[in-house]
This record gives sequence, structure tokens and C-alpha cells, in this order.
Amino acid sequence: MSVTSLEQITVVRKDAETEVPSSPALAPGTPVSTGNLDETVQDQRDLREIADTLFIRRTIRSGQAIHHTSNIIVVGDVNPGAEIVAGGDIIVWGVLRGMVHAGYPDNESACVCALHLTPVQLRIAHLLSRPPEGTDVQPRPEVATIRNGRIVVETWVNGHPPRK
Repeated sequence: MSVTSLEQITVVRKDAETEVPSSPALAPGTPVSTGNLDETVQDQRDLREIADTLFIRRTIRSGQAIHHTSNIIVVGDVNPGAEIVAGGDIIVWGVLRGMVHAGYPDNESACVCALHLTPVQLRIAHLLSRPPEGTDVQPRPEVATIRNGRIVVETWVNGHPPRK
């Protein structure tokens, strides 16, 4: 398999670290609430994750392989014989018919989303799934996640993914 050239993909990056807004000085002995601190730390993690996301605006063809350590978003189709491997989530705004492995190697919170999810093989973390044989399903947005140690595929309804 060949790796796609960098001319054909767009990488979204943010080099500067996000700064946390400073709070005004407190008088000695003033109680401090850490309620927003956890949210701020999570927001920073989310921004870093977004900054590392690989964004591809084209169809991934048979024989092409895309490997990335974070999330991958494809605006286009993933054809049979194509391979996508991501350390995070894989989102395909199109038909997914190739092989995908989200959460490589052991990220069980990763998911795979597509407008039409019919992969040759679907992996999340260490788990493997294949589509059922001979079922002709109406194309619809779906999301695959891990629940109770199994890969579960559900319809993405009203713009909201199913709850984990």
C-alpha cells in the first residue's frame, strides 16, 4: 500500500499553547474553588486534540493508506482496498467501504462515524468487527463505539451520537 502524499491532504495544526485566563489576586486565607480548573484542563486537552486532527478533503482510493496518531476526518469516500488507521476517532463524511482502525492501539473511547458505514473491516482499539453478510441496509449516518467490551453500531439520530 502506498501512503498518500502530503500535497493531497490538509493538516490542521495550532502551534501556540492555549493560555488559561489568569484570575485576580486573592487575599490570604480566601477559599479557592477548583470547579472550573478541571473544565479548563479538559478544554485545553480538547483544543490539543483538535489541533492534531488530520483533515482530508478527497476520496481515499484502493491501495492508499492513511495513518495518524490522533483523529482523522475525511470529506469524501473511503473505497474498498483503502486503509485508515488513527489513534483517535475516524469520521467519514461520505461512504466508508475500506478498512478502518480507530483508537490504535488501545484507545477504547474512540469511535468511527460515517454517512454510510459499510467497511470491509472495522476495528476500534483491540476489537474487530465485520458487517453482516448479505444485509442490504438503507444508507444512513452511523457511529461505531465500544460498549461492554463489544463494538456496537448505531444510527446517528438528529445530529447526536448515541451515548456510551
